[in-house]
This record gives sequence, structure tokens and C-alpha cells, in this order.
Amino acid sequence: DGVIVIKKDDKYYKRAFDGSINIKWFGAKGDGYTDDTINVQNAFNIVGEIFPPIDLSSGIYFSGAKIFFPNGKYNISETLILRPGLSLDFESLNGCNIHCITHKTAITNVIGNNAGNIECAYPFKINNLTLTQGGLELQKAWFSEVSNVIIMNLAGDVETGTHTQRESRIGLTIRQNTGLRLNNI
Repeated sequence: DGVIVIKKDDKYYKRAFDGSINIKWFGAKGDGYTDDTINVQNAFNIVGEIFPPIDLSSGIYFSGAKIFFPNGKYNISETLILRPGLSLDFESLNGCNIHCITHKTAITNVIGNNAGNIECAYPFKINNLTLTQGGLELQKAWFSEVSNVIIMNLAGDVETGTHTQRESRIGLTIRQNTGLRLNNI
């Protein structure tokens, strides 16, 4: 992946880190101007693949890895898709936020749809997240935990075909969850 595992000549080297993987290692800026979508999604995909969750026994998982977001404003233009086992830890509730440039769901755990069967990522953890526009979708988020989340500016401009109207369509969506723990939302 060039970030955690680096290949030099014919040898592979793994980056030494203290347990948290900094989102900025993947090129995310968090400067409030740059579109960080591709870099953040790449981090989710790569870290999720390298550190998948381990099922210790029915419903008890050893989680994969923690991605740390230092304080900043991370602009995104597309919905971010979580991967199983990820923990997202934002430095502080008031100093770190995800801002959806367009009005849509900012973060989801829905991976895809396979012949009508919705595939979802679980378990995962999210802590200290502020969404300054955009929502959070949790579907089949079994044995996951979401703590200290603020969702702001829910209204946005929606194209209806003939005109634009301002309405609220997203915020927090929860469907078919077992063992999902929510705290201070």
C-alpha cells in the first residue's frame, strides 16, 4: 500500500506505529479547503484489508485497527464507506470534523448490494465525530459502537428536476442493528 507496508527492491517493510494510524499518512489534509475523499476512503480500504476483525466467538470480535484524525476540517464530496473492524478516533469533538461538500450521507457502513442482499461492515467504532453537513447511516452495524457524535446543518439544497428546494433528508439513519451501542449522539 506504500503507507503501512512499503516495498523496496524485493523486500517488504512494515511501518512501526503505536496502534493508531494517522489519516494524514494517507495524504488527507484536514485544512478545510482540500477534498479529502479519496485519501480518507483509501485509508479505510487499505487499513480494513490489512487489519480485518477476528471473530473470537459468536458476536465477540477483536477489532482491526484504529485510524486517528488530528483536529481539522476534512472536506468530502462522496459518501465514505466504512470497512469491518475499523475504529475511527477523532482528536476532539469540537476541533475535528467531517464536512460533506454536497448534501448527502457522509459516512455509511453499507458496502454494497449483492443480488438484493445488502452487505454491511461490522463491527466498527466511531468516537468524537462532528459532521458539519451530511449524515451517518448505520445498517446491520452489529456489535458496533458510536460515541460522542454531533450532526449539524441537516438542511440542504435538493434538485427536484424542475427546481431546487431546501429540505432535510439525512441525519442519523439506523436500520436492522443488533448490539449497536450509541452514546451521546
